[in-house]
Amino acid sequence: MPGVTIDEKAQNNGRVATSSSLTATDGTTPWLSPSGDFAFGFQKIQEKDQFLLCIWYAKIQEKSIIWHANTSDLVPQGSILNLDTQNGLILGDPQGTTLWTTDLVVGNIDYGFMNDTENFVVMRSDSTDPLWESFKNPTDTLLPDQTLERGGFLVSQRSQANFTQDNICVEIDNGGSGACGYNNVCNLGTNNRPVCNCPQEYSLLDPNDAYGDCKPDFSISCDDVGKGSPEDFYSFITIRDTDWPKADSKLIKPSSEQDCQSSCLNDCFCAVAIYRDNSCWQKKLPMTSGRIDTSLNSTAFIKIRKDGVPLPLSLGLPNNPGSRQSKNWQNWAIVLSTLLEIITCRKHYENEESYGLETILTNWVLDCFQEGKLEALVESDIEALNDKKQLERFVMVVFGAFRRIR
Repeated sequence: MPGVTIDEKAQNNGRVATSSSLTATDGTTPWLSPSGDFAFGFQKIQEKDQFLLCIWYAKIQEKSIIWHANTSDLVPQGSILNLDTQNGLILGDPQGTTLWTTDLVVGNIDYGFMNDTENFVVMRSDSTDPLWESFKNPTDTLLPDQTLERGGFLVSQRSQANFTQDNICVEIDNGGSGACGYNNVCNLGTNNRPVCNCPQEYSLLDPNDAYGDCKPDFSISCDDVGKGSPEDFYSFITIRDTDWPKADSKLIKPSSEQDCQSSCLNDCFCAVAIYRDNSCWQKKLPMTSGRIDTSLNSTAFIKIRKDGVPLPLSLGLPNNPGSRQSKNWQNWAIVLSTLLEIITCRKHYENEESYGLETILTNWVLDCFQEGKLEALVESDIEALNDKKQLERFVMVVFGAFRRIR
């Protein structure tokens, strides 16, 4: 690949002063590393009047590119790169329109530096840590000692002369979950970086991890089957051009939009239905590789639980997780959940002649419930005694499950 001519005498030990600039023209001297092995500047692509801002190996014939700016396209001849004291690197076309920037707003930038480690950094005098570095903004190559951080990504160029990136939300697929976690949705933000957002009525499992998994803020459960019409429990949020292409559980074809929505409503495992081209794709949780793509021309029906409809098997724990009452009820939830496990084990071993202590405990709780003497279970626990209805709900949950198991 042809590149600009390098003037070896122009080396300045890798340091680039603020207000320095490079112009995308033939013969412009790039910024060199101290050894002169690496160059930061413009390369002309295939003898056209179009240039790429990049880092390359300067002393080999091929001038192999190891990093390039995430511009939406090649830049025209006459484009200028400036190292600004306020915003860092700014690349503009001949008319002054900003095409790419390091997007720094801290100010007091002191200098740039092209390292012999292949890493270009932007520094300020009061810190030894880079404000920006090419290593933390990779494009299509990982270099020695370079790591790909969480939220980072690599995308190959479309062809030898076409450095336009494909849709990162479509192309990345690491471990089945794409650029974003389970149930999360990827969209391209500024500088073509992925931005992850949970769907409406979903929230992050870890609020500090924007790229992580999303959980529904409601319950989709088959326990509702037979208790009423699905319309009594669920409704839909409709959004455009959003899909989780690797979470398909069923394809219905042909289908209308109404039939697509209805089929998901009546399938207790269906969390989302995607309608496109007279076809309906049902999705079940967890959903992977979520993305927004305007080329899809699709409609997504996201199933949510109606307001005011109680969650199945809800234990109704107090809203204040730090209160003593909350801790007491959490302890009782554990105790009665253990009781449920005992009941379940009893079903599996129903042919045994004796159930031992498990049977005694189960029968004792059942007798207390039937005789209205649940206070015997909690003894002197004042909070539990003052909220007997809550305790009754716990026990009803357990023995309701017991009836289904039998």
